[in-house]
Order: sequence, then structure tokens, then C-alpha cells
Amino acid sequence: MKHRILYFAFFLLIKSIGFSQSTYNLQKLIPTDSDEYDFFGNSINISNDLLIIGARNDFINGIASGSAYIYKYVNNIWVEQSKILPNDGDDFNYFGYSVSISGDYAIISSKVNNSYSSDTSAVYFFQYLNNVWTQIQKFNVNNGYFDFASNSVSISGDYAVFGANNINTVYVFYNNSGNWEIDTIITPFDGQNEDNYGQALCISNNLLIVGSSQDDDIASGSGSAYIYMHDNYEWQFETKITASDGANNNWFGRAVSICGDYAIIGADKYLTSGAQAGSAYIFHKNDSMWEEQAILTPSNSFLGDQFGHSVGITNNYAIVGAPSDNNISNHKRGSSYVFFNNNSNWEEIHILLASDADDDDFFGKSLAISGDNIVVGAPGDDDYGDNSGSAYSYNLYLQNISELDSEHDKYIYPNPTTGIINIKAEGIERIKVMNIEGKQIYNGKENKIDLSIQPKGIYIIKIIADKQTITKKLIKQ
Repeated sequence: MKHRILYFAFFLLIKSIGFSQSTYNLQKLIPTDSDEYDFFGNSINISNDLLIIGARNDFINGIASGSAYIYKYVNNIWVEQSKILPNDGDDFNYFGYSVSISGDYAIISSKVNNSYSSDTSAVYFFQYLNNVWTQIQKFNVNNGYFDFASNSVSISGDYAVFGANNINTVYVFYNNSGNWEIDTIITPFDGQNEDNYGQALCISNNLLIVGSSQDDDIASGSGSAYIYMHDNYEWQFETKITASDGANNNWFGRAVSICGDYAIIGADKYLTSGAQAGSAYIFHKNDSMWEEQAILTPSNSFLGDQFGHSVGITNNYAIVGAPSDNNISNHKRGSSYVFFNNNSNWEEIHILLASDADDDDFFGKSLAISGDNIVVGAPGDDDYGDNSGSAYSYNLYLQNISELDSEHDKYIYPNPTTGIINIKAEGIERIKVMNIEGKQIYNGKENKIDLSIQPKGIYIIKIIADKQTITKKLIKQ
């Protein structure tokens, strides 16, 4: 029986290594009807205040027919808005295999289109009409034998893309006054069989990046990525990029993301600290040239982590998933790493872990970043049965306004607290305490505040005293 509970919780993450800071999981997302083997969290995408999460093995329309969920960001939390299903859901469709959202449109792929042929995938377009997400179109797309199909999708504005990696092809769709149509079919100019071109892709405004993880340009399976720009009403090839240290079976291009003048490419089989420890590469467009700016590896890289399996980037932040990270002693619990662009030096600043992590959760299998919000998928989470899945949200603004450092801890104690907090400061002018939704729960000048009646969770406290303002996180246990 499915559980009709929308579950979210606040957690303090417990891992802090090197220069990285432990961070806060603000919300754990589990769908209202979560059930075993849903694999909720296998694919994730954020666009401003909208979040879409795939559950490719959901049994809602048959065995592994699949589904997807859309959330809206309201008062600093993600609220489940809709569960969306295809009109023709069937056994082993794996609808939700890849998902993406932009404005009032969402694109979702299914790995197999049983109603057509086993070598055909399906691409579905949904539109938010009259407060309901409604399927408006479906395309049957050839992608070769389904076992090796990645069926990656991405959407930005009036353009959407689908990667048919089995046949080294990318389909570009255009929204022509509400009617989606195939605009362009892109193939690599130097493609070879089994290059895996299209396994990963990302479209952002007028830029498109396509991963080709088994390209042999440098060595067997070293990998590559292609960047295209939309100009003069067509998609034009801009450049092909490879890793400066490419080697056999690195799979550079396993994951890709692009934003403005920055791109990130994952190579989750990169050999560092052991086989498949993984790496990720930052490229920056300088004038008209894309140049490698940084090679990212985690501070605690280890054998089999698969760092680089998922990636995301903005102008200031990059995030990289390592879903097979053993977290020192546990089997494939997973992790994700946040890097900050400090004057072109990309520094690791946070290690994200699920505080309730368990073996084979694969936290970091998927992820997305938009603005200050990060969401990380853990499709192997077992909260509502084996592999029911979950996702965890983080907010970089709330994390960065104040780390739990000793410099500010001397003003506020104890922190964490079970109720009473003491403020040690001279010349207090004002103290404000807000909950995570931004609602003010205290406004005064007392140097002792009682939070006993407040629920457990994360709070923000702002102290104005002695001509300075201190803003900190406060943990109520």
C-alpha cells in the first residue's frame, strides 16, 4: 500500500574534511505515494522555482512504467505540485528516465516505447495549462537497442534536445507557437560507432553541450564533448573539447552542464586514487575560445567513487556527484561536492552527504543547481521500501551567510540548543530570529531567548550590536 505522506526533515550533515565545510540538508523530498522500486530521484532538473524529479520504475501504469513529479519552491521549501504520467503508460516504459523543465514546459523521456518497437524511445512534452500539467505531444525516436540507451533530455526556453546515444544523434525540438517540432538533427562531424555521443547533454539559452564519453580521440574511451551555438536561426558547431590529461576509459563526457561562459564535464571513470575514482573539468570561454580552466577532484578521492557521474554549474558554483562514494566505510552511500569560483580558482567548499545515508543509496546519482538551490537524488534510498528513492535539497545562500565557525559561536551559545540560547554581546540594538521559511519568531533585545516551544530545525538569528551585524544559523534540537 502506498503511503500518502509528504515527508521532509531537517538534517545536519556530519562530514567536514580539509577546507570543506559541512552543510545543511534543508529538506528531504519523498513523493506522496512513494513505494518500493520507484527509483525516485534517478533524474532531476531545476528551473528557477520549479523542480522535476523522475521515478522511472514506478509501477503506476504497469511494471516499471514510470512517472515524474513536479515541485514548486514556496517559502524556502519545495512543495509537491503534480505527478505526471504519459497517456499511454505501459510495462517497462521507464517513463521519467530523463527529465527537464523550463517555464511552463517539461520534457520527459521513456527508455522503451512498447507501442512502437523495442528500438524506439519516446519523448513527451507537457505544458502547464489551467493549473494542470498536461501532455501535449509525443515523439517516437529511434535510439537503437534500449539496453544501452541513455535517452537524455534538456529544455531551455523554446528549444529542447534529446540524445540518441546509440546512433550518435541529437534531436533538437523547437516550440513553434505552442507546437513542438523537430528543428534540427545533429550528428558529430567525426563520429564513430559506439562513441556514445548524446549520452549526456545540456541546453542553456543559445548554447548546447553534448557528451561523447567513449570517443577515442586521445585514447580508447577517453571521451569528448561538443559545444554548439544557436546563431542566425541555426545551431552551429563551435568547438570540440577533450581533457588535457585524457587516458583510456576515462569517459570524459559522462555528464555535462553549461551556463554562460562556463561548462563542466564529468569523467567518472578517471583513474585517480584508484580505478573509477573520477574527476570533472571546468572549461571557460575566453573571447571565442573554450579553454580548460580547472580539473576538479574531491579532497577525499577514493577507489570507485565515480566522482563526475553527475554535474551542474552556474557562473559561481559547480556541483559534482560521486554516487558510489563509500563515505569511508559504508557501501555506495554517495556524496556530492560544491566548488566555488574564486577569481578563476575553483575551490571545494562543501561536501554534501545525506545525514540518514544507508548502503546503496547512490546519493549523487543525479543532481541539479539553479540559483542558490541544489537538489541531489538518492534513487537507492529505502525509506518506503527497497529503492523507493528520495532527493535532498540545499540552499547555498543559507549555507554561506554563516558557517558554524568559532569566531561567531562565542556570541551565541549553546548552538545547537534544546531551548534556551544566550547572546553575549555589548550594545545590543536588535535581535531577530527567523525560521527556515523566513517567518519572524522573535524580535527584541534580550540576551536570553527561549525557543522551547519552537519545533526542531534550522533557524536564522541576526544580531545587531556594537555597530556590527552578525547573521548565523541556529540549530534547535
